[in-house]
Amino acid sequence: MSTNGVGVLNAYPLPTAGFFQGTNNWIKTLPNPRDSRKDTFRFDYYAGKHRINFTGNNYSHFEDAPFVTNLDRSNSRWDRPNMTGALNVTSTISPTIITDFTFTAANDVVYIGIYENEGVARYLRGQYGINFPYIVPGVKRIDERIPRGLINGFATLAGSSRPVSSSGPMYMWSGNMTWVKNSAHTIKFGGWLSHDQQNNNDQSGAQQNGEFSFLDAGHPLTSGLAVANAALGYFDTYTEQGPAAYTLLRSNSVEAYVQDTWRASKNLTLELGVRFSYHQPWYAKWNDIANFDARFFDPAKRAVVDPRGGFIVSGDPYNGVVLPGTGFPESARGRANGAVLPNVARLFHGLPRGFSDSYGNAFAPRIGVAYRLGAKSVLRAGGGLFHHRQMHNQGSLFRNAPNQIQVQVFNGEVDRPGGATRRDFPFYLRGIDLRWKYPSAYSYSVSLQRELPGSVLAEIAYVGKSGVNQERTRNVNQLRAGTLQANPGINATALRPYHGLGQVDVTTRDGHSNYQSMQLSLDRRFRGGLSFGLSYTYSKSISDILTPFDAYRNVRSRDDLDRPHLLNLNYIYELPFFKGATGARAKVLRGWQLSGVVFFRSGTLQSVVDGVDVAGVGQGSANQPWDVNGSIAVSERGLGQRWFNSAAFTRPRDGTFGNAGLNIIRGPRFQNWDVAMFESIPISERFRSELRFEVFNFPNHPLLNNPSVSPRAGDFGFVTSKSAERNVQLGWKLTF
Repeated sequence: MSTNGVGVLNAYPLPTAGFFQGTNNWIKTLPNPRDSRKDTFRFDYYAGKHRINFTGNNYSHFEDAPFVTNLDRSNSRWDRPNMTGALNVTSTISPTIITDFTFTAANDVVYIGIYENEGVARYLRGQYGINFPYIVPGVKRIDERIPRGLINGFATLAGSSRPVSSSGPMYMWSGNMTWVKNSAHTIKFGGWLSHDQQNNNDQSGAQQNGEFSFLDAGHPLTSGLAVANAALGYFDTYTEQGPAAYTLLRSNSVEAYVQDTWRASKNLTLELGVRFSYHQPWYAKWNDIANFDARFFDPAKRAVVDPRGGFIVSGDPYNGVVLPGTGFPESARGRANGAVLPNVARLFHGLPRGFSDSYGNAFAPRIGVAYRLGAKSVLRAGGGLFHHRQMHNQGSLFRNAPNQIQVQVFNGEVDRPGGATRRDFPFYLRGIDLRWKYPSAYSYSVSLQRELPGSVLAEIAYVGKSGVNQERTRNVNQLRAGTLQANPGINATALRPYHGLGQVDVTTRDGHSNYQSMQLSLDRRFRGGLSFGLSYTYSKSISDILTPFDAYRNVRSRDDLDRPHLLNLNYIYELPFFKGATGARAKVLRGWQLSGVVFFRSGTLQSVVDGVDVAGVGQGSANQPWDVNGSIAVSERGLGQRWFNSAAFTRPRDGTFGNAGLNIIRGPRFQNWDVAMFESIPISERFRSELRFEVFNFPNHPLLNNPSVSPRAGDFGFVTSKSAERNVQLGWKLTF
């Protein structure tokens, strides 16, 4: 038995006696106090043709969240003092020209601390017998924190990454002008400029104190069961990060547009417009982001990796790593981790500060057409190109060496993850493609609206959207299928294409998505005490942006967001009782309204995949699919029953990927029934109260949770749990 492996298991809470729900055998409640406050103020001043308006919001939120990864070993203490202010000037220049200018400033501040649960610091590792030595030298936020533990079939063990903090100051200037040229043309044009910051002091993730992954199979000495491997101390993957970096990211953005509403005839209206966008690639104030760039990987200088242990013997561990600009600025000294390391100046090659090429040709035309067919029908059609701004690559670049070291070790021992001797291991890196066009969507639609008797508006529409330049990430240092089987006993790191580097996740913008739908709706405006809205959507969404298990090909499948059927009903009905009542009786009993929302939605999609590297491509890529043979349908489905035919799935042959597609399992549908009764009661001219009686999920209908899709689990294919209980709420509000 392994001292530290047993220590990892000891860090899990003991099962709750007599409790078993699905695969869960532990339950606990702890206080989750929340305190939120929002202060809003507004100032308006009229100066002739000008209206000056200033608004501000101060929002504070405090919360103690006692469970991280659903266990009580660590927690989060949230403090979010956010603020927003806007100054707007609207001017009526002439009867046909109106302008408005706005300056907005906001700051999204986040502090997340850690505290003791029930007076006990359960996130400290010594009490469980864990004392393995770290690999990466340097200061850790909490040196004796428990590692993150990923054991197949178990909840995730985590000591969290707290304390962390971040802030995001944002400044935006915008202006618009509306010109009614004549009865046929109304022209609008304008634009905005924004300067955005992201000050990140939350980059350590959860692996600064190590992360162990235990699988049923993969380690040469595996017992065949992940939890037994943990006890024996045989991990499949160990990840560790060095000292946390503090990175200040910056970006500027400009957009401009012009639009003409053209009433070509009494029956025909055209909306014509074009928008230009420029979004500067995010860069670091201190140049402390790094990228993997294959152009600078020199095979002659590659690091030599021990074929058995996977550690670096000699050579350049930074081969292929590049830094932006020409060097660290003087202000980076003492702030950017990489600025104090020797021999990193060679990683500067005069590259753009955001690495990727600036894209300056993002014009987006749009057109809309409305044609009246008689007195009660309108035909509408439209289409356009829409560019979207992305944030800073999900933090992919500021968690790279040399600014923040991250290493991975495969098939080692928990008691000494780096081996008996101090070793250096290849870096886990992230990168972005230099072709960094904006994620864009071509949207198009055609609809027919018809006014029906009873103040009802009916509409049938076709709506579609085609996405291009969508982001997807793949491990470009993945082995070809069958490589490990052809090289038994050799560490995967010693066989990677970019020798001397570990996992290299590169994000590109070459993905595609496609959405097609038919949409039906009926809407009745409030009249005679009744209003309602009914809508139904039948759709299909396909994409190739899912993280690939095979880095050398993209898999096209139903998108994660695909929901073929959506049905939504909302209504308000004024109860007809006591309409003749007077006085106090009328105030209390008359005017009650009944409202509700009914919502049905198709279930979410799942894939039958496994974390065991059957294909022999090395760790670090997405989970791999199994083989499927025959139909996966079953005759009866429900709680405690099979949701699909799990016997149709079999383990692939060694050295191959399974043939099962992604997102082929549709989970149970979602439905929601909410109803409320409310009345507004006038007390005086200045005071009014409102009584509300609300019931959420009023039929108390259970919602089945998704089935287990882990092919090695004992409950594979079964729905083992449910959720959603009736919730009753009574409220009273006083306004004055």
